[in-house]
Amino acid sequence: MDCVFCRIVSGNIKPEIISESTHFLVFLDANPITEGHTIICSKRHVSTFMELNDDEAKDLGLLQRDISKKLKEKLDCDITIANSSGKWASQSIDHFHVHIIPRKEGDRLWDGEKSKVVLDRSSDFERLKPSGIELQSIANKIRGE
Repeated sequence: MDCVFCRIVSGNIKPEIISESTHFLVFLDANPITEGHTIICSKRHVSTFMELNDDEAKDLGLLQRDISKKLKEKLDCDITIANSSGKWASQSIDHFHVHIIPRKEGDRLWDGEKSKVVLDRSSDFERLKPSGIELQSIANKIRGE
């Protein structure tokens, strides 16, 4: 199986890890929508939220809350939490994951008075391209280092 998230979980790809729990790995998105865009990825390969077992679902809820609080504290932001489960929900990677996206007034997802939440890669919304050093710096900030 050639799953990018399985390669991350196994250590073959090394992202900027923010934290981990029993069932999930938390790391910065290498092509973020906004600064600090974080991914929570299941360690077990499942495709959608509905496939998580009870322990994983409970762990996920606590982890989303804790990571959101950390991002809010460290980056002075509000939070969008998003998950796409299935092809027609625009899921682009067939491995369960959640996006936690820091939001600020006037950020690049605002167009006047309208907010654009753009996770669907088919929308061609241009993603940011931070360097490895920039990702490391943001990860250190979020971790409190």
